[in-house]
Amino acid sequence: MELWLPESFEGGNLDEDLDVLLEKLKKLGPDFQQAAQTLEENRSSFALWAFDSEVGTRGFLTNASITSEGVFSSMSVDTYLDLSMAHLPSSVKLVSRDLVSVGDREAGRMDVQARISGITAEELLYAVKYGNTMWLITFATSGAEFEKRMPVFDQSAQTFKIRP
Repeated sequence: MELWLPESFEGGNLDEDLDVLLEKLKKLGPDFQQAAQTLEENRSSFALWAFDSEVGTRGFLTNASITSEGVFSSMSVDTYLDLSMAHLPSSVKLVSRDLVSVGDREAGRMDVQARISGITAEELLYAVKYGNTMWLITFATSGAEFEKRMPVFDQSAQTFKIRP
Protein backbone atom coordinates (compact mmCIF):
# COMPACT_ATOMS: atom_id res chain seq x y z
CA MET A 1 0.00 0.00 0.00
CA GLU A 2 1.04 3.59 -0.32
CA LEU A 3 0.17 6.88 1.32
CA TRP A 4 1.55 10.37 0.76
CA LEU A 5 2.60 12.23 3.91
CA PRO A 6 4.16 15.70 4.26
CA GLU A 7 7.97 15.88 4.13
CA SER A 8 8.19 16.55 7.87
CA PHE A 9 6.78 13.06 8.59
CA GLU A 10 9.22 10.24 9.33
CA GLY A 11 8.46 6.54 9.49
CA GLY A 12 7.24 3.76 7.30
CA ASN A 13 6.99 -0.01 7.25
CA LEU A 14 7.85 -1.24 10.74
CA ASP A 15 9.20 -4.57 9.46
CA GLU A 16 11.90 -2.62 7.63
CA ASP A 17 12.19 0.70 9.46
CA LEU A 18 11.51 0.04 13.16
CA ASP A 19 15.07 0.50 14.46
CA VAL A 20 15.56 3.79 12.62
CA LEU A 21 12.12 5.01 13.71
CA LEU A 22 12.75 4.15 17.38
CA GLU A 23 16.08 5.98 17.30
CA LYS A 24 14.44 9.10 15.83
CA LEU A 25 11.68 8.99 18.46
CA LYS A 26 14.21 8.69 21.27
CA LYS A 27 16.08 11.74 19.94
CA LEU A 28 12.92 13.81 20.46
CA GLY A 29 13.44 13.48 24.21
CA PRO A 30 12.14 11.63 27.25
CA ASP A 31 8.54 12.75 26.70
CA PHE A 32 8.38 10.41 23.69
CA GLN A 33 9.93 7.30 25.24
CA GLN A 34 6.47 5.86 25.91
CA ALA A 35 5.53 6.25 22.24
CA ALA A 36 8.72 4.41 21.25
CA GLN A 37 8.05 1.61 23.74
CA THR A 38 4.41 1.20 22.65
CA LEU A 39 5.45 1.09 19.02
CA GLU A 40 8.15 -1.50 19.70
CA GLU A 41 5.73 -3.71 21.66
CA ASN A 42 3.03 -3.48 18.96
CA ARG A 43 5.11 -3.49 15.76
CA SER A 44 3.02 -6.21 14.09
CA SER A 45 -0.16 -4.15 14.51
CA PHE A 46 0.87 -1.53 11.96
CA ALA A 47 1.30 -1.72 8.20
CA LEU A 48 2.67 1.84 8.43
CA TRP A 49 3.46 4.24 11.26
CA ALA A 50 4.91 7.73 10.90
CA PHE A 51 5.22 10.85 13.03
CA ASP A 52 5.61 14.53 12.32
CA SER A 53 9.16 15.56 13.26
CA GLU A 54 7.83 19.10 13.77
CA VAL A 55 6.44 18.53 17.26
CA GLY A 56 3.57 20.87 18.09
CA THR A 57 3.46 23.33 20.97
CA ARG A 58 1.32 21.03 23.09
CA GLY A 59 3.96 18.28 23.17
CA PHE A 60 1.68 15.81 21.40
CA LEU A 61 3.35 13.66 18.77
CA THR A 62 1.25 14.07 15.62
CA ASN A 63 1.23 10.75 13.84
CA ALA A 64 -0.29 8.69 11.04
CA SER A 65 -0.80 4.95 10.99
CA ILE A 66 -2.32 2.27 8.83
CA THR A 67 -3.67 -1.01 10.15
CA SER A 68 -5.77 -3.67 8.50
CA GLU A 69 -8.37 -6.18 9.57
CA GLY A 70 -9.99 -9.09 7.79
CA VAL A 71 -13.75 -8.72 7.35
CA PHE A 72 -16.54 -10.66 5.69
CA SER A 73 -17.04 -9.79 2.04
CA SER A 74 -20.64 -8.79 2.81
CA MET A 75 -19.66 -6.24 5.49
CA SER A 76 -20.23 -2.65 4.43
CA VAL A 77 -18.09 0.27 5.53
CA ASP A 78 -21.15 1.72 7.28
CA THR A 79 -21.64 -1.47 9.33
CA TYR A 80 -17.94 -1.51 10.15
CA LEU A 81 -18.17 2.06 11.50
CA ASP A 82 -21.19 1.10 13.61
CA LEU A 83 -19.26 -1.81 15.13
CA SER A 84 -16.17 0.36 15.69
CA MET A 85 -18.21 3.02 17.47
CA ALA A 86 -19.75 0.39 19.75
CA HIS A 87 -16.26 -0.65 20.88
CA LEU A 88 -14.93 2.84 21.63
CA PRO A 89 -14.18 3.38 25.32
CA SER A 90 -16.54 5.74 27.13
CA SER A 91 -13.68 8.23 27.46
CA VAL A 92 -13.60 8.67 23.67
CA LYS A 93 -16.04 11.23 22.27
CA LEU A 94 -17.36 10.88 18.73
CA VAL A 95 -17.23 14.31 17.05
CA SER A 96 -18.40 13.31 13.57
CA ARG A 97 -19.03 10.27 11.40
CA ASP A 98 -19.54 10.31 7.62
CA LEU A 99 -19.45 8.13 4.56
CA VAL A 100 -16.98 9.58 2.06
CA SER A 101 -14.82 8.44 -0.83
CA VAL A 102 -11.11 7.74 -0.78
CA GLY A 103 -10.08 7.70 -4.40
CA ASP A 104 -12.72 5.58 -6.11
CA ARG A 105 -13.53 3.60 -2.94
CA GLU A 106 -16.35 4.10 -0.48
CA ALA A 107 -14.90 4.92 2.91
CA GLY A 108 -15.97 5.82 6.38
CA ARG A 109 -14.57 8.84 8.21
CA MET A 110 -14.74 9.41 11.95
CA ASP A 111 -13.41 12.25 14.08
CA VAL A 112 -12.93 11.30 17.74
CA GLN A 113 -11.51 13.08 20.81
CA ALA A 114 -9.99 11.78 24.04
CA ARG A 115 -7.92 13.09 26.95
CA ILE A 116 -4.45 11.53 27.05
CA SER A 117 -2.04 12.51 29.84
CA GLY A 118 -3.90 15.78 30.34
CA ILE A 119 -3.89 16.71 26.64
CA THR A 120 -6.94 16.60 24.40
CA ALA A 121 -6.06 14.37 21.46
CA GLU A 122 -8.10 14.26 18.29
CA GLU A 123 -8.03 11.54 15.65
CA LEU A 124 -9.32 11.40 12.11
CA LEU A 125 -9.94 7.78 11.08
CA TYR A 126 -10.70 6.48 7.62
CA ALA A 127 -11.96 2.94 6.96
CA VAL A 128 -11.45 1.79 3.36
CA LYS A 129 -12.54 -1.65 2.16
CA TYR A 130 -10.55 -3.66 -0.40
CA GLY A 131 -11.98 -7.16 -0.86
CA ASN A 132 -12.06 -8.88 2.51
CA THR A 133 -9.75 -6.35 4.15
CA MET A 134 -10.71 -3.15 5.95
CA TRP A 135 -7.79 -0.71 5.95
CA LEU A 136 -7.78 1.86 8.76
CA ILE A 137 -5.90 5.09 8.19
CA THR A 138 -5.55 7.10 11.39
CA PHE A 139 -4.19 10.60 11.89
CA ALA A 140 -3.74 11.82 15.47
CA THR A 141 -2.75 15.22 16.82
CA SER A 142 -3.51 17.51 19.74
CA GLY A 143 -7.00 18.98 19.82
CA ALA A 144 -5.42 22.45 19.65
CA GLU A 145 -3.81 21.63 16.28
CA PHE A 146 -6.54 19.50 14.76
CA GLU A 147 -8.40 22.13 12.70
CA LYS A 148 -5.14 23.42 11.22
CA ARG A 149 -3.92 19.91 10.33
CA MET A 150 -7.21 18.40 9.15
CA PRO A 151 -6.91 19.56 5.49
CA VAL A 152 -3.50 17.86 5.23
CA PHE A 153 -4.91 14.69 6.82
CA ASP A 154 -7.77 14.69 4.30
CA GLN A 155 -5.34 15.28 1.43
CA SER A 156 -3.11 12.44 2.60
CA ALA A 157 -6.02 9.99 2.97
CA GLN A 158 -7.02 10.66 -0.65
CA THR A 159 -3.65 9.29 -1.80
CA PHE A 160 -4.15 5.87 -0.18
CA LYS A 161 -3.74 3.03 -2.66
CA ILE A 162 -3.32 -0.71 -2.51
CA ARG A 163 -0.73 -1.94 -4.94
CA PRO A 164 -1.39 -5.34 -6.55
